[in-house]
Amino acid sequence: PSQLSSTVMANIHTSISLNQKNSGDISAVAANLLLDEKQRDQLSMLKVGEAIVRLSDRFLTPFMIKTDIVPIKEQTVTDAAIRDRTAAPGDGCSAYSQPETPQIRPEPADSANDKLTDDEIKILGDIMEYPFIGVAKRYKRLFLSARKGNDLKEALAGRGIIETEEINTGNANLVLLKPTDAGLKLARELGIEHKKVDYRASLEHEYWRHKAANFCKALGYQVAFEVPVNGNADIVARKADLAIAIEVETGKNNILYAVGNIKKNLTKGFERVISLVSDGAFLERLRLQLKEENLDSDERIKTLPAHQFCAGKTDNKPD
Repeated sequence: PSQLSSTVMANIHTSISLNQKNSGDISAVAANLLLDEKQRDQLSMLKVGEAIVRLSDRFLTPFMIKTDIVPIKEQTVTDAAIRDRTAAPGDGCSAYSQPETPQIRPEPADSANDKLTDDEIKILGDIMEYPFIGVAKRYKRLFLSARKGNDLKEALAGRGIIETEEINTGNANLVLLKPTDAGLKLARELGIEHKKVDYRASLEHEYWRHKAANFCKALGYQVAFEVPVNGNADIVARKADLAIAIEVETGKNNILYAVGNIKKNLTKGFERVISLVSDGAFLERLRLQLKEENLDSDERIKTLPAHQFCAGKTDNKPD
């Protein structure tokens, strides 16, 4: 799929994807199917007969199907017959044969506990325990100078254990540290537990999801994450008889996907659906799309900047 041009991909009406293994193909198919970051991993986990489908009309949200397995009929031409038919004297031999070049395989990343220094283990553990604080605050918490903290950060990043992610909090840019898959594996080996963070999503998405959840809790709401709603709602907040679905949009998904999130929650019967957007340009496009679909006047729907909602401004409270 990654070899197909964007023109070809844009003119496909029905997209059906089976299991994908190549990272480039996964990215291309995920973009074509409008899968978000949490869903794209499913492309490499599909079993035989399972597929993800997206139509260009009627059903804008991708869905999964399971097909019947049809056994292949017994071959009428054997492999031996093909070899006898195609083989020629001297096949497989050459007077100019070169010795096989040995393959150099990259060494796996260090995973033994004793390969990390005490300071490196300390900063990895702090990242797992407090995923949403910036590097400056983290260094101060651990009594590290900026130079020492940066040296540790670069050492862990250079070994593929952590990576950085920068997000806009509305007032400034915040640099967060995030464990890679190798870092998560190493943390488990070290017995380090982590908070309930879905590292399949971007850390920006998880940052705003937890900020919004904490804000709702402070207002007396009962909060649940990833509640199934013909898909999953990022947050469901409840107080008395009021049930609110909250979706976090970072601008990395398609506009139609964001609108689809709102529609599915309305269909489920939530009294209020709030879309929190961390990207200003994406928020404007979302509002325009809602207007085109005559949803801008629906009082159940709120589209808000994520940082303003989480700051607790009076006019942006859930209810």
